Amino acid sequence: MVLDRGPIVVEATAVGGDTRLSGLIDEVRTFRDRPPRVQGSIEMFSKWWVPLVLVGAPLAGLITNDVRLTLLLWVVACPCALLLAAPVPHAAALSTASSIGVVARGGDALEAAAGIDLALLDKTGTLTSGQPRLSEVRLAKSQKSENVLRLAAGLEQRSNHPYAAVILQEASGLGIAEVTSIQDGDAGVERGNTVVRKSCLVVKIGSSRMASRSPTICWKVSIQHSGYQF
Repeated sequence: MVLDRGPIVVEATAVGGDTRLSGLIDEVRTFRDRPPRVQGSIEMFSKWWVPLVLVGAPLAGLITNDVRLTLLLWVVACPCALLLAAPVPHAAALSTASSIGVVARGGDALEAAAGIDLALLDKTGTLTSGQPRLSEVRLAKSQKSENVLRLAAGLEQRSNHPYAAVILQEASGLGIAEVTSIQDGDAGVERGNTVVRKSCLVVKIGSSRMASRSPTICWKVSIQHSGYQF
């Protein structure tokens, strides 16, 4: 949710350890302590590898009559790095994921994510960052992108809505002349949409449903920029 202005009433339904955040933290700790399947395979391998090295290294030293070879094998063949190769990245990955709001059910889930080609999410709010971007401008046959963006930027220049900031940024980046004034008219928000009316020509910024409704009241408005009047 993004709230730039207006009141908001917040009611606490849970506190302390009963909150959802506390539950997520507990889950992250539980999943972090739960070893991935690959760690079990590594530990099983180490159960055979360590005794083999402990016995085989002295035998190799006796055969070659070189004690240094025994010490070398013990140092090189020590499975410490192998045993740490699974739990350390596992814990680090889960901690990093939780810091950006992603809760993974253990290291196996993160490993499986590497093979994902398509993800389905339950709602758009899951990915909302509060920083929208303008991806495409679709125009009617008789319209030009520059004119449409100029009008849109003129309507939104006094708005603090996140979408207004995107339109103004896009118009500024393209070097489109600014609308210098809106006179003798009424501009504002109608059901969450920006509206400016000129005679019986209505300029609207909003959803397609809102734009498709016929206006019942018209106000005269003059929009000027660089000597051009709509």
